[in-house]
Amino acid sequence: MQNIRLTDKFNFFRIALLKNSGILLIASLFILIGVAIIYFNFVHEKSIILYVVGAFVVALPLFGVLFTVPSSFMHYYEQAMTKKYGHYIKATITNKEIEDASYYETVGTVGNAGYRKDWIEQYNLYL
Repeated sequence: MQNIRLTDKFNFFRIALLKNSGILLIASLFILIGVAIIYFNFVHEKSIILYVVGAFVVALPLFGVLFTVPSSFMHYYEQAMTKKYGHYIKATITNKEIEDASYYETVGTVGNAGYRKDWIEQYNLYL
């Protein structure tokens, strides 16, 4: 395992935060609206229905952010880290195979002076 510099970690964090900024801004807007509804109801109306509506408007985006953003954030963080440092995989090769996929390619039309068949060698390597 390699050591990652603190500046790189901060940069990866910044990239992941920017990729998730849209959902975070929209969720923040809904949370502010829900808090405003609850505050307005507390100061003026005292209606139980507005408390429930305000709590719902706050709880729904909060639920979405808490259950979706962490995995999305880690995805973009790891994607930025992989882009910078690459990805190391440890594996065991169990089988090697070379498949001959060579073929003839026809150039021109039959009976024409430029007609010919070219042999195209193509090999697929499988691990």
